[in-house]
Amino acid sequence: MVRKLLQLGLLLLASIWVIPDGYADLDVTGYTEVRRGVIRSVDYGARTAIISGYRYSFNGSYGYDHPPVTMYGSNFGSFELLVRGMKVEVEFRHSNESRAVVQLEQLADNAFEDERSKTLDYSKCSKCQEVLTSQ
Repeated sequence: MVRKLLQLGLLLLASIWVIPDGYADLDVTGYTEVRRGVIRSVDYGARTAIISGYRYSFNGSYGYDHPPVTMYGSNFGSFELLVRGMKVEVEFRHSNESRAVVQLEQLADNAFEDERSKTLDYSKCSKCQEVLTSQ
């Protein structure tokens, strides 16, 4: 009986070393970054989104733990509610294939307008003036 328990314990211990961990499969870094951007496309089947030119994965670090998504003005949301044109703030980790999302929060539609007007001088760009006045 003791021998069988010892064998079972060794088997369990060996399986811990053999089973790959999710971070190793994705090659995800341990630190997170936060970026703001605009959703350009969403692939609901692959659970990925292009946000301001970068591919973000919503599969979680282990492939089954989906990151929290919150919609503007709410404490709730989901990946399936994301649509093209939304402004978002995303916390992520770098992986070998994409940026692995830790959490995402939708921002107000006018989130970048104040920041953009402070940093860009549209008066020096004639084409910009044409576009701005035509709207």
